[in-house]
Amino acid sequence: MKNSMSNLSNDQIQSLNKMVKTFVQEIHNTIEQKDAQRITELTLDDVFVFGAAANDVSVGKNQWVANLRSYFEQLKDVEFHVRSSDPRVGLCHSGRSAWFLDQFVIKIIENGEASRNIPIRLTGLLVQDQDWRLAVAFWSIPLRNNEYQYSLLQDGKIQSGLALDSQVMPEAKSLAQSLADMMTKPISTSELYSTRHDSFTIGSTVDEVFLAAEGKKWVREITELPLKFSLLRGGVRSGVSSDGCTAWMATHIDIVGGITMPYRFFYVWLREQDEWKIVVSHDAVSIDSFNSGFDFQ
Repeated sequence: MKNSMSNLSNDQIQSLNKMVKTFVQEIHNTIEQKDAQRITELTLDDVFVFGAAANDVSVGKNQWVANLRSYFEQLKDVEFHVRSSDPRVGLCHSGRSAWFLDQFVIKIIENGEASRNIPIRLTGLLVQDQDWRLAVAFWSIPLRNNEYQYSLLQDGKIQSGLALDSQVMPEAKSLAQSLADMMTKPISTSELYSTRHDSFTIGSTVDEVFLAAEGKKWVREITELPLKFSLLRGGVRSGVSSDGCTAWMATHIDIVGGITMPYRFFYVWLREQDEWKIVVSHDAVSIDSFNSGFDFQ
C-alpha cells in the first residue's frame, strides 16, 4: 500500500486540516470548562492516554474520564485559561486518520489572580468513521533545560512511569520488533524516522521540538552519544487504525549515561511506500503537575 496524498484534493486536505484543528480546540474547551463528560463524546472506547505524572496511564475511555475528573476535583477552586497556538497536523492518504502536535499553556487563576502557567505538549492520533475520535494521546510538561531535569532527578522529583502490560496487535508486531532492535543497536534508530514536512519529534525540554528532517537528525545525534537504551517497567502498548495507514506505540525507555533517566515514549507510525515510518516521536519525563516545587516557566 503506497501512502501519499494523491487520494485527496487540495481542498479536501485543507478541509480535513481545519476539522482536526477544530477538534483540538474542543479539547481545549473541555479543559477550560473542566468538562470530563464531554471527553466521552470525543474518544474511542478503547482510547489510550499517557499523562504527565508517573501514575497517569489511562486504558479505555472510562479510566481516562475518571483520571480527568480526579485532576479537575483537585483544582475545583481554580480557573483554567488555555492559551493555545496553532496545532500542527498530518494526514494519511485515506484522510481517515490524522496525527497532531498541540503546544499550549494553561494559566491557573486562584483567588482572581494568575498563580502559575503550565506549558503542555499534546500529541495524538485521531481516526475518522462518521466523526473524528481520539484514539491515543500523550500530554507532557516540558522542562526548561536538561540541567534542570538532571537536578530534579537527583532530588528524587522524577519518578519512573507506571509499568505497562504488553498489548501488541498482530499488525504492529513488526513495529514492536523495530523498537526491540533499537535497544540493541540504537545507532539505527534514526532510520525509522520519516522526514515528511508534517512529521515531528518532541523531547523533554522546551527547546526540543524538531520538525521534518530535523527530528531524524536530532535522533541520530542522540544515538551517537555513549548511551544505553533499555525497555523497562513493563511492555509495549500498540494499536493500528482501521484503514491500516497509521499505528501507535507507547512504552517506557530508560536512557543510561552515567545516570539513568526514565522516559515515557509515544510514537505514531505511518505506512509510506510499503514501509512503516515514525511521524510522531514524543518523549518526556514524568512530572507531577500539582507539585509546586517545580518551576514551569
